[in-house]
Amino acid sequence: MLQKYALAAGTALAVLIPTAAFAQAEAPQSGGLGEIVVTAEKKPSTEQRTPIAMTVATGKELATSGVVNIAQLQTIAPTVNFAQNNANTMITIRGVSSRNYTETGDPAVAVSLDNFYLQRAFVLNASLFAATILPLSTAHVICEGMGFEAGLDHKFREAPAFYWLYTILIVVGAGIVLLPNAPLWKIFIFSQVGNGIWLPIVVIFVLLLVNRKDLMGDYTNTFMFNLVAWITAIAMIILTFVLVAQSIYQVFHPPASA
Repeated sequence: MLQKYALAAGTALAVLIPTAAFAQAEAPQSGGLGEIVVTAEKKPSTEQRTPIAMTVATGKELATSGVVNIAQLQTIAPTVNFAQNNANTMITIRGVSSRNYTETGDPAVAVSLDNFYLQRAFVLNASLFAATILPLSTAHVICEGMGFEAGLDHKFREAPAFYWLYTILIVVGAGIVLLPNAPLWKIFIFSQVGNGIWLPIVVIFVLLLVNRKDLMGDYTNTFMFNLVAWITAIAMIILTFVLVAQSIYQVFHPPASA
């Protein structure tokens, strides 16, 4: 457990700070600290190969110093300071910190847990909105396309398919995130890649629909608008193929490790 705290501290406090870092020390068979694995640059490295000032502590040293959480690391690293500002935690390393907690601010010290970047507290609001609005819009579109009643203005007995689908989407999404040791960062990346791949298909169908006279009447696209839209759609399709090809190439030709 203490070794996990040491690794978490290294990731949390040293990802984006070039002047300070923590590292995980592997206990040697006899004397000394042994090999030190540094993950501050998002890849395993050694202390000798990493040009970053470090504070190294073993699990035994953490236990002796009474360190049981990341905030108590300042007892063994005086240049690290944790301060609470309402709901926000301000981390300072060698005087480098940020007091801007707004949406436009960017933390001077990045915090990561298990290789997953932890954003600021205000992002929780956006996450909660997304967790409810995205399943809602998905359920609405699917039910309308299949001819079921949909909408929050209906009661459950009037639109059971809509409410059941909405509930299932929320439960499945929350269940995946709450899975033990779930690769959240990979899930996030692959979901966005999937959205990017599907986007050109959605754009094509939208363009076909908005140019149907029986649907849009006099509000169909003009020639110039269609020209710009189709050029954009084709460019998106080409970029999607490039992304897929690049991903496949990297699978079969991984970059050589330094």
